[in-house]
Formats: sequence, structure tokens, C-alpha cells
Amino acid sequence: MCLCNKLCRTTRSPKALTTRSRGRGTPRLAESPDLHPGRYACITVRDNGSGMDRDTATRIFDPFFTTKPVGRGTGLGLSAVHGIMRSCGGAITVLSELGRGTEFRFYIPVTARAIAPRAA
Repeated sequence: MCLCNKLCRTTRSPKALTTRSRGRGTPRLAESPDLHPGRYACITVRDNGSGMDRDTATRIFDPFFTTKPVGRGTGLGLSAVHGIMRSCGGAITVLSELGRGTEFRFYIPVTARAIAPRAA
């Protein structure tokens, strides 16, 4: 939610925001060296906004990092998303180019084990 909200606010046209599932497979480990070999579902979120320079893109998951003016953001949203993805054994990656937009990929581990429902 946080990421989609952020992208909707920064994209030139909300119609340019897309999500897609890439199915299950082994991600390119060079994209995220923290991932172990295995099966992952990949969800891609892309926009056609202004994009980011390389220095900004390398810092966006740092706690309290923000490009917004003082008082307009905490810089915790993408840091929280990054932490959640890591805690479940997955990863989030970013590809961005100035003037062309940004793409986030969420790698979520796939398991064959059934998950027991919680008691109501």
C-alpha cells in the first residue's frame, strides 16, 4: 500500500501505474544478492514518473531518507517495506532512470507447505 500510494503521488499519470505478477521462478541473484536460490513470486510495480538518479536510488531504503521538504515526509515508508520483505525471506529491488520512471520488483518466497488457518 505504501509503495502504491507513493507511486500514485509521484507519477505524471496514474494510468501509467501497472502491477503484474511474473509467476514463480528463480530471480536473477545479481538483482538482489540477499536472496537464496529458490522459487519466488515476483510482483512488478512500474511508473512513468520523473525517475531517480543513481545516488537517490541507492538510498531510498535507508530509514529517514526522504526527498521531500521538511515536515512533508518521515522517510520511513520504503524502509518499512524493505524490512518486511527481508523478514519474510524476500526482497525488493529498484530500477530507475531520470525522465523515464521507476520500477520496483517484490520477490516473495513460494512454499509448498500449507499454512494452517488462524483460529477465530
